[in-house]
Amino acid sequence: MAKPKIGLIGIIGTEAAENFWPVMEQVAQIGYQGLEWPPGPLTEGDVEANLDRLSEMGLEMLTVKAKREILWDTPETIIADAKKLRAHRASVWFGPAESKEQIIADAEKYNTAGAILAGAGIQLCYHNHDHEFATKFDGV
Repeated sequence: MAKPKIGLIGIIGTEAAENFWPVMEQVAQIGYQGLEWPPGPLTEGDVEANLDRLSEMGLEMLTVKAKREILWDTPETIIADAKKLRAHRASVWFGPAESKEQIIADAEKYNTAGAILAGAGIQLCYHNHDHEFATKFDGV
């Protein structure tokens, strides 16, 4: 089994938006090895050169963000984003947990989209938050 890489997600959004490359240098120096797709300079201009620059720092794109509705309606756009950024994963972040039926219906949509992404070599990941664990239905 491959050793997992330590990645960083959106907590540096403001700093990265203001001063992207110096912030990426700091991220690499701290010891992070990867990122979730940050907006901004990485996808502007020569994307390949930007990814090479990131790689020279010891960073790679570990996952691209996958908004639920885009994932369900046009998964091919998520696949294109992932391939463009050399990412092998797409992460959908938490969804509502308002009813058991809604969670089951959402899971079916995630399974369908996940199969489409898997066919393109992209693994779908789910980034949960506390409300999914705190929510109970019928006492469970």
